[in-house]
Amino acid sequence: MCSLGMLLANSAVAEKERINKPAHGFHGIWYMNQPTQTEYVYKYSGGLGTYCAKHRPLAVYAPQVNKTFFVYGGAPAGNPRKLLHLIASYDHKTGLVSRPTLILDKETDDAHDNPVLSIDAEGYLWVFSTSHGISRPSYISRSEQPWSIDKFIPVHAYFDTPEGKRPFDNFSYFQVDYSPELGFQVFYTHYHDPAVRTLFYTRSRDGVRWIPPIRVAAIDEGHYHVSCFQGNRAGVFFNYHPFGKKERGLNWRTNLYYLETRDGGTSWTDVDGQPVELPLTTVGNSALVHDFAADGRLVYLKDAGFAPGARRFLPRLRRAES
Repeated sequence: MCSLGMLLANSAVAEKERINKPAHGFHGIWYMNQPTQTEYVYKYSGGLGTYCAKHRPLAVYAPQVNKTFFVYGGAPAGNPRKLLHLIASYDHKTGLVSRPTLILDKETDDAHDNPVLSIDAEGYLWVFSTSHGISRPSYISRSEQPWSIDKFIPVHAYFDTPEGKRPFDNFSYFQVDYSPELGFQVFYTHYHDPAVRTLFYTRSRDGVRWIPPIRVAAIDEGHYHVSCFQGNRAGVFFNYHPFGKKERGLNWRTNLYYLETRDGGTSWTDVDGQPVELPLTTVGNSALVHDFAADGRLVYLKDAGFAPGARRFLPRLRRAES
């Protein structure tokens, strides 16, 4: 890991301070979204320290040390609307939970900025501090020691593009997996690139140098996605947010699409294993699994995974349009 350490020390990119202090107990952030002006008050609200379903994973079990490490969106005692990023662990042998470590202050009250966790082959813990849109930066932090939550150091990640290095410092709805052969594989959203919520894929062997982002889909106003991983195999389900005069945007999300790659993003196939060219930009395309818009239904995606025998499964929420 010496080369990584040199990169961290020598980078000229301005970086946010890592606080690295024990927190006094567990206090999750409280958050609300979209006042409705109805009896329900908000679209949703409450304690959202592990929000949302499209941030994954929040917890990773490490059999090497028989611990589950987990991150969450915390808050200071007495100030439940100030977002802090924290990490803790559960020891399966002792049955005890560690005191959490405060990694950084995200300087927002938006739970969409909650963190995501991954662990590399050497046991280093990686915390990805996401952002909701492009108005705030994202951060990547790595534990100073393997299997330790005591201290985290900044990682100045970048895309290695033909035009040169470009900072990897803004990502939303981050979903990551680590495989020994490919390293980190990620599906994430980048706003207004060009769709409001554009779906991207990237990967990195060391967490610092990332391949140029692959634009997966940018249909109408964009997408929400849930992904699944199995070794080098990476699959992603997503809906789309339609254009329209009234029934438009994220609250009218519909349709179900699926894509996967087995070679780190070099090639992509649909649910039937047929090749697909990216990015997808039209509503009707070969990645479409079901046309829920034609059924008059909306689609809310919550989880996905590969079942035994390499078949895919997708629990989802649906409701008829009103």
